Amino acid sequence: MTPTDTMPTRKAFDPTVRWLAIASFAVVVLILTLALWIVTTGIMDPPAPRSFYEKQIELLEQVVQEKPKVAAAWGDWARALIVAEQYSAAERVLKRGEKAVGTKTPELNLEWARLALARGDEDKALKLADKTLEVTKAFRKKELDALAEKAIFPDPRVVRGPVMAAAAAMKADLLAAKEQWAEAAKAYTIAVYEQPESADYLVKRGAVYIELGEEKKARADFERALTYIPDFEPALTALERLEKGGSK
Repeated sequence: MTPTDTMPTRKAFDPTVRWLAIASFAVVVLILTLALWIVTTGIMDPPAPRSFYEKQIELLEQVVQEKPKVAAAWGDWARALIVAEQYSAAERVLKRGEKAVGTKTPELNLEWARLALARGDEDKALKLADKTLEVTKAFRKKELDALAEKAIFPDPRVVRGPVMAAAAAMKADLLAAKEQWAEAAKAYTIAVYEQPESADYLVKRGAVYIELGEEKKARADFERALTYIPDFEPALTALERLEKGGSK
C-alpha cells in the first residue's frame, strides 16, 4: 500500500459538499418537526364545534339532511340556532324549511314566533303565536279527519299538543306582561289543557287568577301543580303568599 492509498481524497474535504449535506439534514429535520406538530395539534382536521350548542346544531343539521321532509326536524334546528342567538341563521333555516315542507306547518310557525320574541319584538311574537295556534288547529283537524276515515278516534292532543301548548303559553306570557289578565288566563287554559301535567303552566295561570281576584281557582292550580311536582318551589311560594292574605 502506498502513502497515497491511505490519504483522504480532496472530495471528502470539499466545504461545498459538507454544507450541502448539513443543509439537507436540516431540511429533513424541519419537515419531520412540522409533520409531528400538525399531527399533535390536529391543525389539518376539520374544526370541531366550539360549544355544546354548536354540537347540537351540527347534529340537528344532519337530521334535516336525512329527513328533509320532516317539519319537526327543521323546527328543532331553527330552535337550536335561536337558543344560540344565531338569529340570522335561524331565519335562513326557517325559510329553507318552508320551501321544503310548506308554510302551514305548526313547528315552523312556532319557531317564527320564538325568533320574533328572541329579537325583542313582542307585538310580532304575539301575532305569530296566534297564527301558530290557528295553523295548528287547522293541521289537527285535517289529521283527525283523516284518522276518522279509518275509524280511528284518538285524543286530539296527540296531534301537535306540545306545539299548541307552547304557542298558547307564549301568548299568555305576552298578554300577562301587558296586564291583560282575562285574555292571559284563557291562553294559559289552552296550554294547561294541551299539557295538563305542566306544573309551570298551572302556576302561571294561578298567578293570573290572583290578579283577577279568583283566589280559589289560584289555590286549586297551585295545589294541582304540587301533585305533579311535589315541593315545586313556585307553587309552594304562591300558596304561602295566599296564606298570608295576598300575592305580594
